[in-house]
Amino acid sequence: MSLLPRRKPARRSLRNRRGVWLRALLFWRPRNRRLGRAAPKPSPTDERRPPRSAVSVLLTVVTWTGLLALLGATVILGRHYLLHSPRFAVETVEISPTKHVSTERLRSLAGVELGRNLISLDKSAVAQRLRQEPWLRHIHVETRLPAQLRIVVEEFEPAALVALDAIYMITAEGEVFRRATAADYDDKLPILTGVGRAAYLLDREWAQAELRRGLHALSLYQQRATRPQVREVHIDQITGITLSTAHGATIRLGQGSDEELTKRLARFDAVWLQLRQKGESAQLLLLDNRAHPDHVTVRLASKPSRP
Repeated sequence: MSLLPRRKPARRSLRNRRGVWLRALLFWRPRNRRLGRAAPKPSPTDERRPPRSAVSVLLTVVTWTGLLALLGATVILGRHYLLHSPRFAVETVEISPTKHVSTERLRSLAGVELGRNLISLDKSAVAQRLRQEPWLRHIHVETRLPAQLRIVVEEFEPAALVALDAIYMITAEGEVFRRATAADYDDKLPILTGVGRAAYLLDREWAQAELRRGLHALSLYQQRATRPQVREVHIDQITGITLSTAHGATIRLGQGSDEELTKRLARFDAVWLQLRQKGESAQLLLLDNRAHPDHVTVRLASKPSRP
């Protein structure tokens, strides 16, 4: 008899064996799971199915033809309704406010009659007819269902007149947009000279740059309302910018940067104020003295002789 205690049988091995058999019973499959079941073989009856009858084919064709015919009829009737329904007839033509062109003029150029179908209206054709008016810069035509047409226009704003053989109107950006008529001559619009029509046609970029240079000098001069009104702005490649006022005075600004032109105009203000205080007027003022920038050459206007 051994003095050492007997060891109990290990339960872990029994448990492991029971777990193996339990998993085998639960997850047993007759075939390998990765391969899956084999697809059933087609039966001889399936291979010998008879073809579809002519009646069923004819019925299918008739059904689809009827559906397509119904769809086409719906489209045609819908289009006819949109193009002929009084609901979409033009009732109002709205035009944005204008300054230089009358609303009646624009309405006549648009050529849109009341009662016309709004959906069939060609907006591009309306805009093309409105472009016959040279005052218009931008044109936008839009339809507002069911019965309103809206026309939004933007006009050119003239900053001066320009002499290109004939007299034309020009914007502050240097864009010549229309020929001036007798009604366009305004005392508030000075005239630009010095750039001929031939130069404008041969080199438009250079001509527009020169015109913009004159307009910029004019804008610097017009920053103070107390200065005499300008009637003419002459542009010259050598002498620069020369202004002629309504009082008959000629002011030569010359060429230079904005800072130089601003200082010259400040000297002009001082000289002009002194002349007014003395009751005198100037015929010529030269402000572009490069050697002595602070000097202003003045030629006084002759006083009319008394009888």
